[in-house]
Amino acid sequence: MNNALAELYGSDNLIRLADKDSGFNHSIWDRAVKWLHSKRGYEIDDKPVKDLINETYRVLSEGVNSAITEEVPAELTQSLLNNTYIFSGFKTFHEMRQASALLRSSTGGFKSFEQFYRDVKKIDNTYNRSYLAAEYEYAVQSTQMAVKWKDWEEDGDRYLLQYRTAGDERVREEHAALNNTTLPMDDKFWDSYLPPLGWRCRCTVVQVRKGKYPVSDSDAACSVGEHATSLPKQKIFRFNPGKTGKVFPPKHPYLPKGCGNCSRKLLLSYNPKSEKCRSCTNISHLAIIEGRKWAEESMPLSNTKVKFENILTKNLLKSKKTRNRLLRHCFTTEELEAAIYFWNNPHLLRNPRISVLGENKDMSDRKAQKNIAAKKSRGVCEYIEYCGIYRGIKWLIKTEHHKAGFEQFYCLKKGN
Repeated sequence: MNNALAELYGSDNLIRLADKDSGFNHSIWDRAVKWLHSKRGYEIDDKPVKDLINETYRVLSEGVNSAITEEVPAELTQSLLNNTYIFSGFKTFHEMRQASALLRSSTGGFKSFEQFYRDVKKIDNTYNRSYLAAEYEYAVQSTQMAVKWKDWEEDGDRYLLQYRTAGDERVREEHAALNNTTLPMDDKFWDSYLPPLGWRCRCTVVQVRKGKYPVSDSDAACSVGEHATSLPKQKIFRFNPGKTGKVFPPKHPYLPKGCGNCSRKLLLSYNPKSEKCRSCTNISHLAIIEGRKWAEESMPLSNTKVKFENILTKNLLKSKKTRNRLLRHCFTTEELEAAIYFWNNPHLLRNPRISVLGENKDMSDRKAQKNIAAKKSRGVCEYIEYCGIYRGIKWLIKTEHHKAGFEQFYCLKKGN
């Protein structure tokens, strides 16, 4: 992994960024490796390790937030921040895993802390100076493009998009070949070749008026883009930050393959004896805990019932209890983003369907009986289920209908 990462980031990048101060607090790294040495191992949710995740996230999220504007939808902001937190978690996992491999000496015994610390110092310098500086720069550029993409979606097909380089002698030859590529926003080219197309990439994309520039051949442009990212270390950059809502490449070597960074999807292949599985699940869990905190700031409350024509009762309650109840049903970052989206855009909910309390529950179960009785005592008379679309996915959103004539969010799930 270490050799793969060094190849990915590039030796020239490490030399250029080796002395750049990212603002990372290295005393937090020191505490984490002291913990590792004293315990002869670690779990990703140990406090010193969580502190290391949070410090990495703090640095990278500053880059993300620097590119966020007031007009950016709350759910996109949360998506970018959640992705940055998960990235920080898996980055920390690889740091600690690499450090733990240095605990033992060549004779098989455990090293003294002094010797161990000398050996792991290089890991700190590599991950938390060189790599982190490159990742910070990338976070700023990737977020800028995600924000632009969201703005362009508002304009629909009124404009074309044009790829542009920085236009100086530092531009990479393969990126220069993409300069002035001009295509509609819905062209397949932008799914894979929206910049940045690598570390330190300074390319950008701008809107241009239709008819001002000739439209490029899509297949030819994709061929040039494929060539520009043909090396293994370049292929990971083939994604669209705006469409995916992700800051960092989904195929970055830090990130696990095939599990989707989601503990629910992991259950089919979860192995409690696997350090990777335990860490992946714990990182997902930590991201949700942090995400719920962030979400509260993006979900405004109202002490009065808010009128929405598409809500069946036309009145929606947005209280603190309602918000907390909805967030408790979010177990993945995707669900969290959808919750924020529909909280802020309930007018987009459609096709209400009424269901009675206790539907699809075993009402012979005492716990279910107690739950429904408590709802009735609060004035809940029925559920109303709506359908909504977020990021092209169908979601089902339940509200509780109260006798007082209002609804409040209850839960959400993916639809069939």
